[in-house]
Order: sequence, then structure tokens, then C-alpha cells
Amino acid sequence: MAGYIRSNNRCDDFQEHMNPPEDEFDGVATVKIFPDSSKWAVCPWCGKKAVKILPETRILKMPYKCKNSKCRKEFIVHVWEV
Repeated sequence: MAGYIRSNNRCDDFQEHMNPPEDEFDGVATVKIFPDSSKWAVCPWCGKKAVKILPETRILKMPYKCKNSKCRKEFIVHVWEV
């Protein structure tokens, strides 16, 4: 297969191709609104949905580890919308 990097550790292959967070990244997950109008805190490295955000949701600096089997990075979920 052209362009495929062969390695004994699949996790390393994935991390070589992951998009790093943007320059101003402070360790806190961003909240995205999806097409079905649901809000989710997403992993800043792989973009996987982490925590669903409801209108009454309040989270103050909760440490979270991404559940994506290839990512597993740690970040902070902080949601305090009024």
C-alpha cells in the first residue's frame, strides 16, 4: 500500500498523523454544535465527542481522558454557560 507507514505499534502510527491542537491551546476542550443542534465537548486532538452539553450543564475544570482507542490524550472539560 502506497503511503502506509508500517510499525509494530499502531498507536504511534496514529499519533504521527494526528492534528495537534491549535497554537492558543490551553488544555481545555472546545464545545462544538453538531448538525442535529446538540452541543458536545470534543477532544482537541482527534475531535471525538467527549461529553454532551445540555443547557443546564455546568462543569468546572473536569479532567477527562479521550475514549478513542487510538488517542487516549488527557484534557480539561470546562463548561459554565449561563
